Amino acid sequence: MIKDSGGVYLAGGFDKAKMDYGAPPVANRYVIIRYDSADAYNKTWNGGLKDWVEKHLNIAAFRLIQVEGVEAK
Repeated sequence: MIKDSGGVYLAGGFDKAKMDYGAPPVANRYVIIRYDSADAYNKTWNGGLKDWVEKHLNIAAFRLIQVEGVEAK
C-alpha cells in the first residue's frame, strides 16, 4: 500500500531510535517513509493504511508525524 502510493522506506525498525530527553517514554520502533507529496501520503493514509493501523496496532501507543521538506542531499 505504501509502495503503491510512491512511499519509500528510508529508515527504522526495532531498537533503532532512543529517547535522549523528555517524557513519557516512547516506543522503541520508528519507521521513516518518504513521499513525494502530501497528496501521495494522503492517498496511502486514506486509501486503507488508517483502517489497517486501527485494526492491528495499539492506537494508544501509535504516533504519526508528518515532516515537510526532508530531502536527501
